[in-house]
Amino acid sequence: MVLDYESQALQFGSDYVRRWCQRVIDRTGIPPMVYCSTGQRPSGFDAVLARLDCGYWAAAYPSMAPQGYSQPPAPVPNAAMYQYASTGVLPGYAGYLDLNAFFGNAEALNAYATGKAGAGKSIDQLAREVWAGVWGSGKERIDRLTAAGYDAAAVQARVNETAPDSSYTVRAGDTLSAIAMRYGTTWQALQQVNRIADPNLIYPGQTLLIGLTK
Repeated sequence: MVLDYESQALQFGSDYVRRWCQRVIDRTGIPPMVYCSTGQRPSGFDAVLARLDCGYWAAAYPSMAPQGYSQPPAPVPNAAMYQYASTGVLPGYAGYLDLNAFFGNAEALNAYATGKAGAGKSIDQLAREVWAGVWGSGKERIDRLTAAGYDAAAVQARVNETAPDSSYTVRAGDTLSAIAMRYGTTWQALQQVNRIADPNLIYPGQTLLIGLTK
């Protein structure tokens, strides 16, 4: 499920996004994705997506020149997917196409459709997300994991066996959101634990702590 948040829908603000996403989660147990131009996000939009663990499909076109596929950096730190062109040119198609990049692997993309442990996230990945605070704490954590189709007890057992002490050295082309997705956490959590003032500014050679508090 993806909310196409543009045109007339923009007048309803972030609370509309929150209610729509929460409705999908309540009915399916799966946090949906929201498509919106980076320049049209209303106040509170990013916070709503972060709190509900929903993916942001960002749209921004740096160039209107005809172009093929590429893997551009995320336009904002929390983007899960990026529509970077509406003038895509690909072999076998006569007109222009929208072009998109997804910042994750096939398993991560499939999780937006299934939300289940078997086809979604591993116990180790979920444990890292728990350490990062993605799933909340206490009963909220149990309820959210269960609603998403995961074994909350098994996840907690793995959490108890692990310690948040890993680190990552930034490489050229990295973004905070891409690093967060690789380690099953959020860019906000990485920003907080590493005391990063501007999440758009990280540097090759910089060491980031990945492990976070429970």
